[in-house]
Amino acid sequence: MEKEISLALKNITKRYPGVVALNDYSIEFYKGEIHALVGENGAGKSTLIKVISGAIEPDEGRLWIEGNEYHAMNPAKARELGIEVIYQEFNLIETLSAAENIFLGCKTGKLVNQKIMNDKAKQLFQEFEIDIAPDSMIRDLSPAQQQIIEILKAVSKNAQILIMDEPTAPLTMKEVELLFKIINKLQKEGVTIIYISHRLDEIFEIADRVTVMRDGNYIGTKLISETNKKQLVAEMVGRELQETYPDAKCSLDFTTPFELLIAVILSAQCTDERVNKTTPGIFVKYNTPEDFAKMDLSLLEDLIHPCGFYKNKAKNIKATSQILLEKYDGKVPNTMEELISLPGVGRKTANVVMLEAFNNPQGIAVDTHAKRISNLIGLSNESDPIKIEQDLIKIFPKEYLKDINHLFVWHGRNTCIARKPKCDLCSVKEFCKHYKNSNSIKI
Repeated sequence: MEKEISLALKNITKRYPGVVALNDYSIEFYKGEIHALVGENGAGKSTLIKVISGAIEPDEGRLWIEGNEYHAMNPAKARELGIEVIYQEFNLIETLSAAENIFLGCKTGKLVNQKIMNDKAKQLFQEFEIDIAPDSMIRDLSPAQQQIIEILKAVSKNAQILIMDEPTAPLTMKEVELLFKIINKLQKEGVTIIYISHRLDEIFEIADRVTVMRDGNYIGTKLISETNKKQLVAEMVGRELQETYPDAKCSLDFTTPFELLIAVILSAQCTDERVNKTTPGIFVKYNTPEDFAKMDLSLLEDLIHPCGFYKNKAKNIKATSQILLEKYDGKVPNTMEELISLPGVGRKTANVVMLEAFNNPQGIAVDTHAKRISNLIGLSNESDPIKIEQDLIKIFPKEYLKDINHLFVWHGRNTCIARKPKCDLCSVKEFCKHYKNSNSIKI
């Protein structure tokens, strides 16, 4: 059965000097659904709210509400069509009662009748099982109770589309439960709830669908039942890192698969920068498995000495070169199983070779950067590289493995530095446990 669309935006664009707040944005909201919007600050969520509620007019695009087309909205028309917004900052008058705030601007008769307002407010409180006296002054109510008054204001105006911007920010866990109970009741009555929040745990508890926004662009919409928190975080983090490091690539210098294999073996417990300073002088004279297989072990140790652990690395490189000649006709094998069987080649090395030499990523090379970042942003709680890789493979689609390999390394080297992280410059800090704990932010 096809779901009824209560609100649709088509090709909405809103520009401000120097910035495009919404860029050719299109989205649909179903009647009676709870639809979450997520994205970093500056993603365009607030602009979207203002376009829907008529606070601003888009430069381009159209809106459809209940099947009717509108080129722009204004606040009065939006309210007439049943669109209500509850902002983070409550729009209540502290010196008026709960009932007076609920029905402010509404007609309860020819004259304002306090008893009628109180009776109607009492009916609403009873309907939603709320324990608030209609004559309670707003200034005497808790943040959660004031949130409820805001919701009932919308209900009293027959809201059909209710937009909630970070509604749980001031609430305790118990108060959040009460809020969700009210939201679920409204949903059952056919009200469309657009729920904006940074708190992903809540979104997975309350929402039916979730849409990711970024820099004014529509990224994608998923059913909550078909995704999970880690996948959602991975999608948002991946796109943020792509924007931050558009030129991310392998840092090792090589011209052939064999040169890459040697370079990756040398990079163990060594920086890529040092490897790149060492290998050009070697590869200019020795660049084939035959060259390394014939080379005297002491000479090889001297050549790779700057890269550290030179005795063990030299032994592995020489043994690997001999195997390549004996089993693979002097060529680097192009399967994970065969690569891992070579001396000195583990999953990390094999992953790099499969990715960079054969453009066939099979997994993620979990180095110290990938491990640290995966743990910090909650993509894996494991410490073992193999288990971390297994977690990441479940989250990231195969076509994205190449990018994420490069992005984790670049982010770890440039921003998420182990001892001195540059949190202020981090594009994914809102997902980071370290940043969250340092700034008391709940994700």
